[in-house]
Amino acid sequence: MLEQTIHDDVSQDINDAVPRTSRSPWARSRKRSNSWTAEDVAALRSFAAAGLDVKTIAIRLRRTESSIKNKTTMHGISVARRQCRNAV
Repeated sequence: MLEQTIHDDVSQDINDAVPRTSRSPWARSRKRSNSWTAEDVAALRSFAAAGLDVKTIAIRLRRTESSIKNKTTMHGISVARRQCRNAV
């Protein structure tokens, strides 16, 4: 009986010491997603129409190449595979 009382007291002290949050303290923090705006999609369309490649568009829009590829696929936008540097 005495052991149970001591155990309950220690458990209560530990529970009081841990801050209560909606998230687990061990959960990884994530960056907020950078949602696409209508202006971003319009810029993507204009860059693709100008013949820029995925890497260049990603740099200009400050997004990953993967996000550019995904968005172009979703909207049916054709993008150059790579920019031709030796074009006449």
